[in-house]
Amino acid sequence: MTFFYLTISFITLNSLFPIFLFFDLKYRRVPQKFFKFCYTLIIFSNIVEYSFSHVSILFFVYAKIIIGLFVFIISLLLFSLRIIGGGDGKLLILIFLAHPLQYLSFTIIFTFILIFCLLFVIYFLINIVINNKVKNRLSFFLFFNTFSDISCIKKSFIKGFYKFFNFSEICNYFGEKSVITSLYLVYNAEINKFQILSQNRPPLIILVIISYYIIFYFLLTN
Repeated sequence: MTFFYLTISFITLNSLFPIFLFFDLKYRRVPQKFFKFCYTLIIFSNIVEYSFSHVSILFFVYAKIIIGLFVFIISLLLFSLRIIGGGDGKLLILIFLAHPLQYLSFTIIFTFILIFCLLFVIYFLINIVINNKVKNRLSFFLFFNTFSDISCIKKSFIKGFYKFFNFSEICNYFGEKSVITSLYLVYNAEINKFQILSQNRPPLIILVIISYYIIFYFLLTN
């Protein structure tokens, strides 16, 4: 029966993921009303799960609260480190509250977080490679040449977590224009554009979803 609810959980979350992606990619934020709807749906799902379980209601509620608090603390830590946003943290909590208790453990949660962090690091390593391409490298060279007091470590950090946007197209970047790092304009002669440094804010919900699929596959094969 718990495997049945794991399947139902998978189907339910997969029906919600495209909506999360739509809001995140288009508006860079998920409306609170949609989160309220999702949590209401998960509460109903948990009630149904309990009605077919063989544990006491106190144990069931206590276990779900502990899981929710544990994921909340991890999400808050990742949020404090500026790795994820508030919406990403809410989605993490939603995912783990949706799963049947039999398929939940601290090991599963830690593994999920490790996979997510690994994907996060890979993403920004790719960003470093992209920023070192000839056309992009010129902008960083001009920027670092102007601000010569920046250390090598900080330069590597900037190349991993930031990128240059074309200033003339800044209105097309949706949420990115609210995290402009420097008002210093760089003229990139390779692409004939004025550019401005901005924090690279990837749609992390994609990484959350990929991590979820990996964990789900792990649960099915073990």
